[in-house]
Amino acid sequence: MRKILVLGKLPPPYFGPAVATKTILDSSLKYRYQLLHVDTRINSTIATMGAFKSSKIRNLFRVYSNFYKILKKEKPDLMLLPNAQTTTGFIKDSIFVILAAFFPIKILLQLRGSNWLNWFNNCSYITRVYIKKITALCSGVIVLGEKLRYLFKDFFQDDQIFVVPNGGNYTFKIDKKGNKDIHILFFANLIESKGIIDFVDSFNDLRNLNETIIGLMVGTWHNSEIKEIIEETINTKNFPIKTSPAASGEIKNKFFEEAHIFVFPPRAPEGHPWVIIEAMAAGLPIIT
Repeated sequence: MRKILVLGKLPPPYFGPAVATKTILDSSLKYRYQLLHVDTRINSTIATMGAFKSSKIRNLFRVYSNFYKILKKEKPDLMLLPNAQTTTGFIKDSIFVILAAFFPIKILLQLRGSNWLNWFNNCSYITRVYIKKITALCSGVIVLGEKLRYLFKDFFQDDQIFVVPNGGNYTFKIDKKGNKDIHILFFANLIESKGIIDFVDSFNDLRNLNETIIGLMVGTWHNSEIKEIIEETINTKNFPIKTSPAASGEIKNKFFEEAHIFVFPPRAPEGHPWVIIEAMAAGLPIIT
């Protein structure tokens, strides 16, 4: 049985790339291949992402050490590596590529977003040269949709660019007969880039409707500053919006089952958001 080494973070914290890694490891691929995994997580919460901490440096070297041990012991046939779209993230991930290049292993990148080219074009000349050299060590790349193939046309041949949309198996018990109010759901990390401010501000336009509308924001706050701004707006304007901590499993499903409309208006580029797929599976109309 061929061995595939999957690199990637696992939840918690819950966010797109971590969900993607878990989905791959739990999929039927595990019956066709021997799936190995290196957890590249160095943050324990959303709040610590992007912040410098000495413990994160130690965690990173621990990840590299674990990765090298698995390479040496298991000798996998293929390595799947999520593609970073920031300079710091790419440099960290490039170490995996450099170490793997010493072994007879194919390296497959996977872009779980859509901002690759924007980031690359804004990098310095030296950084762009480094990115091209690291990418040249890889055998191909996976993107989330046909319309994202162009992102890598200058890095790979056409037959080295593969399209694999996000997807999963979902079961929702859809029954809203006892719910007379209109529930509008926002389910994402509670940060500005996900459009949380726009979601709250939209309730300015819902005041004059005859229906009783209730907003629900489910997710983890990224920092106290944005939390204070949002909570002050809700309280000052008396918006009918409730907040709830991040959820998973049956609790998460219940939020989708009880909602009438799903809203996800991100300000930053997205690829193929998992929450959109889940909202579609739950039969919800979507504003995004």
